[in-house]
Amino acid sequence: VVELINADFNIIVAVGGVATVGNVVDGYMRSHGLSRDIVIGIIPAGSSDNFAKMAGIPSDPLEALRAIYEGHTIQGDCGQVEYTTREGKPAERFFINICSMGASAQVLKNMSNKEKTKTSWFSSAKGSLTYQNREMRYVLDEGDEVTANMYMLA
Repeated sequence: VVELINADFNIIVAVGGVATVGNVVDGYMRSHGLSRDIVIGIIPAGSSDNFAKMAGIPSDPLEALRAIYEGHTIQGDCGQVEYTTREGKPAERFFINICSMGASAQVLKNMSNKEKTKTSWFSSAKGSLTYQNREMRYVLDEGDEVTANMYMLA
């Protein structure tokens, strides 16, 4: 994404699911894509494509490409999360749609690529039922800090 932004493209098309779109958004924001009036186009190709559905992006790849070509756009919010990696290092990430941690993240981490290509309710249920609560701490922009033993934070 960084290379595309630096090469002066004005549209970047993400073909994939939530992870692909999330990676494109993260690279876009890190590379100051907003200040360069670069548009992100999305062609849904993931297992659920929740963001694409919410944004009204056609599920048919050719229709989605046509919408990009014809300049159909929406404006959306982008969030930023700062966190500590498992190795104890500070990190940050930009996101759209949703940011979650805990059980939902663990379920996705444990799913195989094959399971991610289809909705695997068994894997989701298994991961959700076996997940152990963990202590999580979050701080809001206003400075309010909460530490609690949580199942999921979204």
